Amino acid sequence: MKGYILGVVSLSLVSAIIISIAPAGHSQRYLRLLAGLALTLCIAAPLLSLIGEGEFSAEYVKELLGSEEESAANYDEIYNKTIINAGKQNVEKTLKSEMLQELKGNDEDIDLYLVLSNESDEIYIERVEIIIYPSGLSLDPHFMEDYISERLDCSCVVIYKSEK
Repeated sequence: MKGYILGVVSLSLVSAIIISIAPAGHSQRYLRLLAGLALTLCIAAPLLSLIGEGEFSAEYVKELLGSEEESAANYDEIYNKTIINAGKQNVEKTLKSEMLQELKGNDEDIDLYLVLSNESDEIYIERVEIIIYPSGLSLDPHFMEDYISERLDCSCVVIYKSEK
């Protein structure tokens, strides 16, 4: 539907520019006639194709017009998910850097992931998963668990992995 409206507006703008550039006289009158016919065909072409194919029904027109509302809802959903993921990544990065600063560890020692849950349109942190790699074996997992439960009031799971 957006493409159709954009096509009609574009054609009318181009026609107006061509008519304004054309010299006054008989040629301008014929250009106006030609531009008017082109615009009329542009507007009527989808309607003629619907009638010609026998698809012209109330449901089909409703489907064409309703797709805008559905796409707006999809854009809202995509936007909300993007905002949630960006916030999640920001919290993960901040928690990881604060814990590593307290423990005097390196960035490669651990990975931290938030597990989110969604109940009745409310998103909350269900648990935090911390993966400790061999370079971080000297880091205190009990401190990590206490740090997470104190800061976020959720459970913390510590996982040891042999390689990244």
